Amino acid sequence: MGLRGLYQGATPALIANIAENAVLFMSYGFCQDVLRRITGMDQAVELSDLQKACSGSLASIFSSLALCPTELVKCRLQAMHEMEASGKIPSGQKSSVWSVVRTVLRKDGPLGFYQGLTTTVVREVPGYFCFFGAYELCRTTFAQHLSTDKDGIGTTVIS
Repeated sequence: MGLRGLYQGATPALIANIAENAVLFMSYGFCQDVLRRITGMDQAVELSDLQKACSGSLASIFSSLALCPTELVKCRLQAMHEMEASGKIPSGQKSSVWSVVRTVLRKDGPLGFYQGLTTTVVREVPGYFCFFGAYELCRTTFAQHLSTDKDGIGTTVIS
């Protein structure tokens, strides 16, 4: 397979990652505003690192809606591959992304792509809490160490 084999399957993974992150970061700001409203904070007030971690965690619920269909197709393809390798299904069957998509649509309709949504959310919520929490905590630490604000990290002023 060579170099081409190294990147086989990268396109669906890339599309899934782009969709997930687009929804995640689009809803991150929205979730920050929701958190401010719920807690009665002024919209201009900066959230703490913990509050931003909670906002990121909440945003992951929305990104799970974009991620779940691609995860379902990926898992089904992996299961089919394993079943074929173990001899549980005939090895001559050609399984592709589109064959899995057609099967899900035929058997379960469009909502069939959201089988496993609960487990996806259960995985993503704590994961993105840790992701955004660590990110914001690092920004705070670097800003204190460099005696600047968070937005000043990484910028260089040449005098």
